[in-house]
Amino acid sequence: MGSFKIKLLLITAIGLLLGSGPNVFAESANDYRIGPADVLHISVWQESDLECTAKVLPEGVINYPLIGRIKVAGLTANQLAGKITQLLGRDYLVKPQVIVEVRKYLSQKVYVLGQVDRPGLYYLKGVTTLLEMISQAGGITGNAGNRLLIIRAGANDIKSGKKLDELLKKYEADKIDLRALLVEGDLSYNRILQPEDVLFIPSREAATEDNIYVMGALKRPGAYEYKEGLTALNACIIAGGFTIVAAPNRAVISRLLGNRKRSSIKLNLEKVKDGELMDLQLEPGDRIFIPESYF
Repeated sequence: MGSFKIKLLLITAIGLLLGSGPNVFAESANDYRIGPADVLHISVWQESDLECTAKVLPEGVINYPLIGRIKVAGLTANQLAGKITQLLGRDYLVKPQVIVEVRKYLSQKVYVLGQVDRPGLYYLKGVTTLLEMISQAGGITGNAGNRLLIIRAGANDIKSGKKLDELLKKYEADKIDLRALLVEGDLSYNRILQPEDVLFIPSREAATEDNIYVMGALKRPGAYEYKEGLTALNACIIAGGFTIVAAPNRAVISRLLGNRKRSSIKLNLEKVKDGELMDLQLEPGDRIFIPESYF
C-alpha cells in the first residue's frame, strides 16, 4: 500500500472521529430514507405468517400480508415499523411488535468514476461522507490529479449513457481540492454525499487543464498548480513577481468558457496591488498575460 493510501486511511479515520462539520453525524444509518428498489425484511414477534421480505416497487409501495399496499418511500425503517404496528393493531393484533430492516440498499445511488481502484456504481446506506465513499471505492490511484468533481443529480444521466463532458456542461460541479483534503487533512472538503451524486477524479494528465498559466513579463513564467482561492495577483507573485519592464496595469486573463471558447478579462494589477481595485479569483485553466511597458 502506498503512502498516499495510508494517508487516506488516516484522514478517513480522523474524519469519522471528528466529522466534517457540526451536523455530520446528526443522522445515522437508522435515519436512512427508504426508496424504490430497496429490499425490506419485516417481522412481527410470535407471528411467523407476517414475516416477509419485500422489494419496494417503483411507485414507492410494498405489498404486506393482511394490510395490502403500504406507502413506504421516504420513511425510515423505524417509522415504517410504527406505521405497520398502527395498521395491524387497529384491525388484527393486540400490541404487535414489528421490526423492519433494510436488507438491500438500492435506491440511493452514487457513481464514483476516474482515478479510484474500483470505479463504478455504489449505494448510500445512510449519511456518507466523501472520504468514506473514496475508501469504499478502494482509494485513489497513483495517477490521480489533485482535484475531485462532485456533480449533483447526475447519476441518472450516467445510467442513461450520457458522457461526463455532457454532465459538466449541464450541471455545475462542486470542485474539491484533493490535496487539501487528503494530504493537509482539511475536513471542510469532506462533503456529505447526496443520492444521484457523480464523483469524478481526473488523471494527472487530464488535470493539466486545471493548472493556471502565468506568462509575459514575469520572473518565472510558466504553469502552476491551481489552488482554491488563488487570485491573479497572488499567481503573479508565485511566478516570481513582475520584471522591471512589466506593465501590470494592462494584465489580461484568458478564461475558458463552458463552450470551450475563451473570454478575455482586462485587469489593472497595479491598482490591485495598491488596494484600489479588487483582485480577481482565478479558475482552473486561466491564463494570465503581463505585457511589457511601451517605454
